[in-house]
Amino acid sequence: MSYMPTSAGSSDGGSAQGGAALHWLQAVVEHTPDFVYVFGLDNRLLYANDALLQMWGVARDAAIGQDFLGLGYEPWHARMHQREIDQVRSTREPVRGEVAFSGAHGRRQYDYIFVPILGADGAVEAVGGTTRDITDRREMEDRHAFRASLADALRPLSDPLEEIGRAHV
Repeated sequence: MSYMPTSAGSSDGGSAQGGAALHWLQAVVEHTPDFVYVFGLDNRLLYANDALLQMWGVARDAAIGQDFLGLGYEPWHARMHQREIDQVRSTREPVRGEVAFSGAHGRRQYDYIFVPILGADGAVEAVGGTTRDITDRREMEDRHAFRASLADALRPLSDPLEEIGRAHV
């Protein structure tokens, strides 16, 4: 089953404001560079936005209904997300993590969160999530940390006379 509204129709019993809000939500979901998705409790894809489909390199019709292995995840990665979906279902709490994934954009580092989607009866009926590519930020942080550690390591060498003076005190 796949559902994402395709029009600005009302979702709250006819209110124009509800229809506008639904339209705005759809525009954000479909135009963000972040990945937005919904998986069923059987670990099969129910919805993926265009950004995620492009990263996977698959069409929506080919992706819907696939599990993680069918979407190209390595077995360890698929098992990890299956466990996380089970955890969200049983705890009703979000699960957040970071993981590397190789897709159409090469190997990238991602920050993700899985959240419960509750039905009218309050039971978890699916797991939704968003994922952000943090590769560029992570590389910048790593460069900064390397430079800081290098500066710390080189600091004693910056003024050898100062070090000699300290040794004779």
